[in-house]
Amino acid sequence: MGRILVWAMTVWAWAGPMASPVRGGATTRTVAAGETLSLDGDLVLLGNDVLEINGTAGEPCTLVGNGHQAKTKGNWTGHVKATHCTFRQLGKTLRKDAGFALNDIPRGGEADQQVDPQFAGPLPTAFPFRDEDIKAGKLTVSQMLTLFRKAYAPAEGSPLIDAGDPADGEGADIGAVGAGKPHKDDCFGRFPAAAP
Repeated sequence: MGRILVWAMTVWAWAGPMASPVRGGATTRTVAAGETLSLDGDLVLLGNDVLEINGTAGEPCTLVGNGHQAKTKGNWTGHVKATHCTFRQLGKTLRKDAGFALNDIPRGGEADQQVDPQFAGPLPTAFPFRDEDIKAGKLTVSQMLTLFRKAYAPAEGSPLIDAGDPADGEGADIGAVGAGKPHKDDCFGRFPAAAP
């Protein structure tokens, strides 16, 4: 498939996947405020490719799928950042269809809607361990992860509890640390305290 990026006024037309990274490099595509990214084929993110859609409240961006998708392939380690962006013609409706942010909280809410995650806390404002203690072996990885697990666990009544994607099974929470019903994937900081 060809890799072609065509400018037409302020509209991007895209055909084929993004270029694969070379020697750890990444292909970065940026959509500026007020621009439209129009897909003529699937936009495939590989390696550590980056896609940034930088809309503003006054000049939102638009991603027009034309029946195509933006997706990842292989061990993708890059990121996508989309602010003030409207998605159209991707075959899904944002926040209304499964697989397209339906299960973000609140379920079926508005795009970019924010909620308080209600972590147990207190959340660290700086790295809470001294480098000297770590280097001297006075602290284990288990001890450090336990502190972060406790701080970032959803507090009682948190909207994150058991609110994960139903496709992940009963008891799936939103976030790296669970609470509520047990879930097989809730493993952050849960290895034996004696482990290094």
